[in-house]
Amino acid sequence: MAGVRMRADNADYLMIGSTYEFIGNGFTKLDDDPAASTSSKRYINMRSEVQSITGYAWTAPFTFDQIDSEKAIAFLTKIGKEEMTGSATETNYVSVDLNGTKDETKGYPARMRKVAVEVASFDDSDGEIEGSGNLLAKSDWSYGFFNVETKAFSEDETAKTKFAYSVTLAG
Repeated sequence: MAGVRMRADNADYLMIGSTYEFIGNGFTKLDDDPAASTSSKRYINMRSEVQSITGYAWTAPFTFDQIDSEKAIAFLTKIGKEEMTGSATETNYVSVDLNGTKDETKGYPARMRKVAVEVASFDDSDGEIEGSGNLLAKSDWSYGFFNVETKAFSEDETAKTKFAYSVTLAG
């Protein structure tokens, strides 16, 4: 039996200015909630409804310890403390599959989308400040490769076949 995939096998990045910054140290949670949107209809000859997936309302709930020296955390903190709105809260988010098949020049398979950053609270966590909120989808996913050394995302639809789950399905 194969082992359960570990959270550390994904690397996540936020675009801050013109550079992707790693989401890691200080983050205690970053989930991936696809949240399918559905529609349903019951026809006269049926007792049950026919249901369909019509889209997704993706979010990524996060929690972090306020470590101001971490650029991603400082970015989120600024949005929340200054109660920023609109385009000032928007950036690109990249999720990298470190278990996927790496391209030697382009990097690991990755998904990128534009997000709005919602900072919901700054809480006292046993005397330390903990922030929480959500990344909210502003676009569909773009697929490609992410080079973790250069922090560059290159769009490439062939990356869809390089994710660990895709390789497993193909084999």
